[in-house]
Amino acid sequence: MEAALDEFRFTVAEVAVAFAGFAGLVTVLTQRLSESQREFDVVRFRDMLLLSLMAAAFALFPTLPAAFGADREITWRVSSMLFVITWAGFGLQGLYAGVRLSRSGSRPFSRPLFWSNLAIHIPCMIALLLVTVDSTLVANAREGVYLAALFALLYLAGAYFIALFVSLARS
Repeated sequence: MEAALDEFRFTVAEVAVAFAGFAGLVTVLTQRLSESQREFDVVRFRDMLLLSLMAAAFALFPTLPAAFGADREITWRVSSMLFVITWAGFGLQGLYAGVRLSRSGSRPFSRPLFWSNLAIHIPCMIALLLVTVDSTLVANAREGVYLAALFALLYLAGAYFIALFVSLARS
């Protein structure tokens, strides 16, 4: 089972890096947008790239504590703690950028997108926090919680990727 978990994590890292690579193509396409459209899509692009890089980094991160001899429990707790801190920082900067763009009038703030993202961000961060504090609720599923959070992060990166392409197709 351990080999299957490692294989899954490395697959997530590969897909995340592929999203980041495709982001370069999107950058070329955004050159034809007006300034207000471009500002919004640049934020979307940045978020997609950050989500992809976070997924890649945290897919690979559990290998480090294990390489230094940490047992499985400590490996997943440390990995989850850093994951949730990074994800919360990403969420806060994304919320700030969304509100700033909404107030600037350059593009309306998408309430459905906001709530759907929040419905993914919050439960995943709570689950990672439960792993971090070693709650009995997740004691037997640390790896599963971590992998589900990675999958959610990859899903969000993909959703931003599609939203960015749709935005470019409309312009």
